[in-house]
Amino acid sequence: MRPCSSSMKNQRKVIAFLNKEKKSSKTRKTLFCLCFCIGTVSLCFSQNQHTWVVQQKPLNHVLDSIEKRLDVSFSYDYDLAKSIEVTKTIDFRSALLELCEDLFEDVPFVFDIDSQKNIRLIPQQKENHLAMKELQIIDSKTREPIPYVAISFDNGSGAETNEDGFFQVPGRRTNTILLHRLGYQQTEIDISKIENGNLIEMTPTPSPLQDILVVEEEPGIRLSDDSGGIEVKESQFKQSQGSVFTADPMRTIQLLPGISAHNDLSSEIRIRGGDADESLIILDGMTLYEAKHYYGIFSTINAGIVENISVYKNNTPADTEGRTSGVIDITTFPSEQKTNDFLDVQIGLMNASGSTVFSLGKTIQVMAGGRFTTGNPGQSRFQKLLNPRPSQRVQERDFESFNVVSQVPVYAFNDWNAKMQWDLSDHSKLFFTTFHSHDETQLDFERQLKVSGPNITVTLFEEIYDEKGAWNNHAYQLGSTVDLNEKTMWENRVVLSKSNSFSALSSLFSRRVNADSTRVGQYSNQIANDISDLHLFSTFTFQQMKSGRLKAGVDYQRIDNVFDIEYGDRKQFNQEQKAQMTSAFFAQKWRPNAKTTLDIGARLTHYDQTESWFFCTPNCI
Repeated sequence: MRPCSSSMKNQRKVIAFLNKEKKSSKTRKTLFCLCFCIGTVSLCFSQNQHTWVVQQKPLNHVLDSIEKRLDVSFSYDYDLAKSIEVTKTIDFRSALLELCEDLFEDVPFVFDIDSQKNIRLIPQQKENHLAMKELQIIDSKTREPIPYVAISFDNGSGAETNEDGFFQVPGRRTNTILLHRLGYQQTEIDISKIENGNLIEMTPTPSPLQDILVVEEEPGIRLSDDSGGIEVKESQFKQSQGSVFTADPMRTIQLLPGISAHNDLSSEIRIRGGDADESLIILDGMTLYEAKHYYGIFSTINAGIVENISVYKNNTPADTEGRTSGVIDITTFPSEQKTNDFLDVQIGLMNASGSTVFSLGKTIQVMAGGRFTTGNPGQSRFQKLLNPRPSQRVQERDFESFNVVSQVPVYAFNDWNAKMQWDLSDHSKLFFTTFHSHDETQLDFERQLKVSGPNITVTLFEEIYDEKGAWNNHAYQLGSTVDLNEKTMWENRVVLSKSNSFSALSSLFSRRVNADSTRVGQYSNQIANDISDLHLFSTFTFQQMKSGRLKAGVDYQRIDNVFDIEYGDRKQFNQEQKAQMTSAFFAQKWRPNAKTTLDIGARLTHYDQTESWFFCTPNCI
């Protein structure tokens, strides 16, 4: 039975399809083998690009090839290099130093690479018998090992002995070593001549050097990193001789740029040409109106208790009321005195000072300091600078004489500071601060005008003069701080500052009119000035981040000023002034990096006398 034609056709199609699939499979196999071979060849070629197998080739040929490949220059003995055959595998991907160390490991050359990629090859001398062995350095007298000896090898390298005095010789490249150690003689040794085992002896010598202590010292005057003001540390004004009798912080400030004094005898501050009363002086947060003693020659600031002084000449902080010229902010009692009980007393020819810090239990700490005069400055030579007139003057014109019996002023001053801090808890504390200064002077003298004849003396004029004066400055501060949370602190303060001055003068005189009558007269006056300043503060401080801080708050200030002048029993002049100010402020400080500080602040103040608001120009430092 024959198959049909259609069946035969289908069989032929199936056979043709199978044959075609066979050929396609062979083609894929061929392509795969071809790709594998190409990859293998490429990999080998890539490896050959970075490595070079050297088989018994002269060293000079190898060096020439490396110069072309790595763009370096070799300097060497051509004849010696030509006679040396090298068998190595050189990896050009290695660092130049590693490549040279591997290449010259078994070659009698020592290489030296400079900064310009010039490599100098030095023929190596004969190997020493102590190559790569440990040696020990000992004291020739005590036979004890010597640690930390500085060692210099003749190939330019160096080493140091360990705690047991051992060190290692770096192979055949070294022939001599030089030993250095404080307290011992410098020793140079030829390694090939060491015969006493592995021991090297050093001879001790007495050292003329004594111990040297190096201490880092903070500069006395520097620009503040936070506020932009000038900071004067205690070390600066304690080293400066401020006045005739004692060091004075205010005289140190007078040496700063843009600050001067009225004259050489004055301790008052003039910032950028302003008067002394145009600068605000703050002592531990309290305003001082009279910061001077003895007509301005001494300041009321005790140098023995001052920790830091910040001077602001044109960038007054927003949380400070400010003045026309500038602000001087003084912080008392150095930090190292606050942690331990402390007592310091100093006695001089004209004044004495002292300061103390002590604790009352575990939560209360008291800090106090003061000064007072031990002599009368008016009786010293210093008085001649103020009053050039002699204490006694006599003029003779025929029979006339003018005699001043006594003209020596009596003067005394004192000032006192005190702080008390009470830690109520870990998050709150109460503090009280006070300051007092007092000046008192008195001048009494008598003078007479007489006419003398052969048998008679007539008094024409006689006067008894009495002058008294007193200046007082008092300040009190009561405050508290509370940590509301880890980043917020609330501070409240009440400050009362008072300043008063008083001077009185009286003169009783008699004048001869004629032989039968004498006229008696009296003159007197009194001048008084009282200033009272009440200041209330409430401030919040937010620590936004490690490098940022925001301070915001309000304050209220009331100032009363009374000025009186009296002649005899009549009041000739009387003036009373009152002023109230209410302010709100904020100050933002941010330090994006160690060298940049951004300080932005603004202050808004209302004056009751003018019924107007005053907006301070924002600070941006």
